[in-house]
Amino acid sequence: MSTIGPKKLTPNPANTIFDPLPENVYQALKNDIAERGLLNPILCTPDFTVIAGHHRLKAALELKLECVPRLTTKFSPHHAGAGTYRLSGE
Repeated sequence: MSTIGPKKLTPNPANTIFDPLPENVYQALKNDIAERGLLNPILCTPDFTVIAGHHRLKAALELKLECVPRLTTKFSPHHAGAGTYRLSGE
């Protein structure tokens, strides 16, 4: 696991198939991140495309966090959801 500036991460366009969190749930997430920091890393590809953690990324950007934890996976974002990925510590 490493850290990265959230502005360097790009949301996966395929993520638009998921409904956004209800506003009260999103605000609770954002408040928790503001209070305790981002505890769960954002999963991304080597080219910094987000696979999991889109709501956490949105909150981090709104909170103007300088860096967020990330885990890198070695697969294309086109395979997201296929369950065929491998995590790396980068």
